[in-house]
Amino acid sequence: MRALRFDSAGLALLDQRACRMHSVWLPMANADAVMDAIRALIVRGAPAIGIAAAYALVLAARESADRGCARGGVRHAAARLRAARPTAVNLMWAVDRMLARCGNDPDPRGSSARPS
Repeated sequence: MRALRFDSAGLALLDQRACRMHSVWLPMANADAVMDAIRALIVRGAPAIGIAAAYALVLAARESADRGCARGGVRHAAARLRAARPTAVNLMWAVDRMLARCGNDPDPRGSSARPS
C-alpha cells in the first residue's frame, strides 16, 4: 500500500495512525502541513518520511514561485522540515538533494551521504 500520492491535485498522505481497515488520505496544502504531519506521525517509516519531505519542498517551491522568492521560500521550508524530525536520516538526505537540485546549497549540518 502506498503511503503518499502526488498528482495534479497536490500531495496527500495516508494517515498511518488510522485503523488498517480504513484508508484515510489527508491533503497537504503546503510544506508546513507536511511538517506537521511528519511531527504528528501521520507519515511513518524512513523512506516515506524522506519522500514526503521532498514533496513538501516541491509545494514550497510552487508557493514561493508565485511570490517571486523561490530560493528563500524553499530554504525556509527546508529548515522547518529539518526541525520536524532532526534525527531522521532519510528526511535530511531528501532535503539536501532537493536543495542541491533547485540551486540552493544543502545545509552543512545535513547529511549528504546516502541514507541506509
